[in-house]
Amino acid sequence: MEIQHISTDLLTRGRLETTIIRVESPLLFWVQLKNGKQDLKELEEELNFRISSRAKYLYIWPDQMRVDRDVAVRDRQS
Repeated sequence: MEIQHISTDLLTRGRLETTIIRVESPLLFWVQLKNGKQDLKELEEELNFRISSRAKYLYIWPDQMRVDRDVAVRDRQS
């Protein structure tokens, strides 16, 4: 992953509540906006619903996926 600088002109001038979700070093860390937790929860619920409704078509379950393993997905909607 290449680290990119951000323009401070795009930052909010007010305070935002965040949660630190991962720390690599004092200069490299990930945060999540606290108001985004509900959006994430809703996304997880929808993904779980879609996976459970399509379970009979799965050849590999999401928890069986591993790094460097190819996975193909076909969506019949397109």
